Amino acid sequence: MFVHSYVINQKFMKYNLTLLFLLMFSLTLFSQSDSTKIAFVAYWSVGDSYDYKITKVRKVWQKEILTKQDSTQYIANFKVIDSTENDYTIQWTFKNEVVRDIQNQLEWVTEDREMINSILSKSDITEVLYKTTEFGEFVEILNWQELSETLAQLLDEIMKVYQKRIPDKIDEFQNAMTPFLDVFSSKEGIEELILPELRYFHFPLGYEFDITEIIEYDQEIPDLFGGHAVKGKGVMSFKVDYDFGLCTIQEEVVIDENDAKNVIWNFLNQVNAEEEVKQEIENTVLDVRDFNYYEYYFDYGLPHVIYGGRNFLVSIDDVDFQETEELYIELIYEDDE
Repeated sequence: MFVHSYVINQKFMKYNLTLLFLLMFSLTLFSQSDSTKIAFVAYWSVGDSYDYKITKVRKVWQKEILTKQDSTQYIANFKVIDSTENDYTIQWTFKNEVVRDIQNQLEWVTEDREMINSILSKSDITEVLYKTTEFGEFVEILNWQELSETLAQLLDEIMKVYQKRIPDKIDEFQNAMTPFLDVFSSKEGIEELILPELRYFHFPLGYEFDITEIIEYDQEIPDLFGGHAVKGKGVMSFKVDYDFGLCTIQEEVVIDENDAKNVIWNFLNQVNAEEEVKQEIENTVLDVRDFNYYEYYFDYGLPHVIYGGRNFLVSIDDVDFQETEELYIELIYEDDE
């Protein structure tokens, strides 16, 4: 969902472990229909337009002491620009704050925030065009190649600056950057790594939920670096306010520890990590879990409030490190402006 450096100890500071756990929900188990169920279907019209406040927060603790806190915020506009019997085309526009997430993603490589800010200021990513099904399910980003080219240029500029400043470490830097370049050059990488908020925004659309039951299900999170998917166990519960047409969904997912370690191992192999670092993974205890909260106008197919949270708890040599990443998506009403 959010991509930031994950500081474990001096050895692990070289590697962005948080990046290895990415959100993509592939739920395919909701298909029944009766009076106890609520269907989430988009009833949009061309020209419909809504503003949302997007907030991302990251906190890091070491030995229960808060050692780092970062946050970014931007205003996005959701607008329906085309509609057919089979799909919608959506325009998601924003100020240029989205690409600043890359700053946090690359912090593990270079801590020169001023340099990265200077390079990011040259970019001009302000619009994403994407398709959904006729029910509002997210399908794909249409202009992903344009976004990918811009990100590739940003990373190239960063490498040039890095080569001038620390030329004796450029080979190490390039090895570490190669997996990221591959991810940024793919449509899946752009959709999952750069704009995870779109997946949250459309999460329940196209599904029908039995609101009288707690749903337990298996979840899979893809490894964009080419390894096997990470498995998880999910639980989902519901509350409905029929007067306001709002349905609240609470979701918790616990990630399989062994699968999570395999993703880290795959990544460390790709960046030619030291054997000592790889071996330390075996003795590491990982507890990774998500907690997500959705308030949705189900009669129209539009989110009111969304919260997405991921918590990492890592124990190494009896020392605990914790990181939380949070996403807030809030509909802006005219009275709020």
